[in-house]
Amino acid sequence: MHRDVILAVLTLLSFVPLDRPSEALTYVPGSLIDASGGTGISSPGGNENIAVSDGRAGQYGQIDIADAQAIPEWTYDLGSIQPVDSVAFWSWGGASVDFSQMPSGNISIYLADNVAGPYTQIGTATRSMVRDNVTLPNSNATYGEGFRVPCDGSSGKFVKVRVETPGTVGGLDNHWRIKLFQVNPDIVVHGVEDSEGKSNVNDFPRIPFNIVDSQSDTIWNPLRGALKVDLDLGPTPVLFDRIILTTSSSEGYALPRKGTVWTSSTENPDSFDTMVTTFDVLPPNINTDDAVIDLPKPITARFVRIEWTETRNPSILPNQSRITEVSVVYAMLPTATPSNTPTPTETPTATTTPPTPTFTLTPTSTRTPIPTYTPVPDAVDVTECGVIPNDGLDDSPAFRTCLQNHSALYIPPGTYDFFSTVYIPSNRSIRGADIDSVTIELRTDTVAFRVEEQSNISISELAINRPFDNSLQEMIFVYRRSGGTKPSNVHLERIKSTNNRSRAPALRYIQAENCSVRYCIVIDTQRMIFEDGHLYTYGSGIT
Repeated sequence: MHRDVILAVLTLLSFVPLDRPSEALTYVPGSLIDASGGTGISSPGGNENIAVSDGRAGQYGQIDIADAQAIPEWTYDLGSIQPVDSVAFWSWGGASVDFSQMPSGNISIYLADNVAGPYTQIGTATRSMVRDNVTLPNSNATYGEGFRVPCDGSSGKFVKVRVETPGTVGGLDNHWRIKLFQVNPDIVVHGVEDSEGKSNVNDFPRIPFNIVDSQSDTIWNPLRGALKVDLDLGPTPVLFDRIILTTSSSEGYALPRKGTVWTSSTENPDSFDTMVTTFDVLPPNINTDDAVIDLPKPITARFVRIEWTETRNPSILPNQSRITEVSVVYAMLPTATPSNTPTPTETPTATTTPPTPTFTLTPTSTRTPIPTYTPVPDAVDVTECGVIPNDGLDDSPAFRTCLQNHSALYIPPGTYDFFSTVYIPSNRSIRGADIDSVTIELRTDTVAFRVEEQSNISISELAINRPFDNSLQEMIFVYRRSGGTKPSNVHLERIKSTNNRSRAPALRYIQAENCSVRYCIVIDTQRMIFEDGHLYTYGSGIT
């Protein structure tokens, strides 16, 4: 498989994985009550599957509300104590049948370690009925959308939902039908509309969750060719510079081609007032290539609208867009760039222990800490160690010598030939000029860099090329031997790996901890990244 970009989503951003899939959280039986003390709500027919749904027709949890003063309240079991940074509700609706309805009003989220409490409020938000714009007798219906309630990140096992409905209850004939309830979602589809502002555009067997679930296994087939899709990127704004729309391997002709990208200056998902860019994406292969929308510069936003007016080949499916995944790529934070000219250093002392590089945590949001390496100011240009680029001779011995004597290396533009593996000791930084101008060319079928039971290492801004077919070797291998010490704090950022049909993972971690992979590109390989143990990936951009 050749995939230019794969994006970090749910599982990468949840520091403690849910014991159950987020689309199948356990409803606590009997927890649905009217918190006002009245009897204005019910769950008809004993239907208590308020959480269980995978978007199929007929699956939902229904709450009937007979009194506008009622306060519906119910509880979910997460399976274990874990942090909650946000929750999301999802609706589901067809073009003409099986309407879905979302809770409307003041939504409060509470958390406890035990089902009996005590519960502590961790988040609140107000959902208006502005998007429930299909007028039916005594009702408002919701089509294909989600709604996020940001929370404070506290940990607990039981999540309680309480909705106060001041004067109105919303829903279709005062029924709520919740298709999906999530904890710690990455992206939520806040709304879907066509060019006329109508939201009855969803293919009825699907909910928009299918296009942000990190799995390209279900086609979302909205019944319009021109659409507006509004994304909620997180409980707090995130920094991003690219949007990718993916479809199945042969239906790229139904991906968006022309359109615009919008944000809200007030972070109001009902008011997208700032146009970020226009796009016209027509790649070489319109049937298989993703639609990649590059923004003119990185932007910080929580809500973003993707509006398209034309698909790649509307003559095939004039009234449809076919999408399996919509994602954003988090932008790189600026870091200091070492000069090609080495900074003069003081006369070395008798000590032989190199200084430890500095690692700085620079989060793009409170929920997504991203470890960013800040190069030490005295990074040594590798050419000072006898490394000669572009000469076709073996540079790996000189790299090894340089790493033994210096803690931070800078690689200037050029091609560097490796005939053997370079082992990296602890407390080292290797940084190229940039990913497009520095190439490590493997002249034998070997691993480029090995990190064996070492820690505090950063490798960034370089490409590795392996001109061999059917290799069984990794590009970068981080591991511990049986009974040894786990490698830790090994961070890979902006590395391009051209593996040429390798059967081994390009980047491999074995029994490592507190490591990260960010903004890396893997081309022409069967497996991109393999991890065994405890690899925590902060941020996104794994490709």
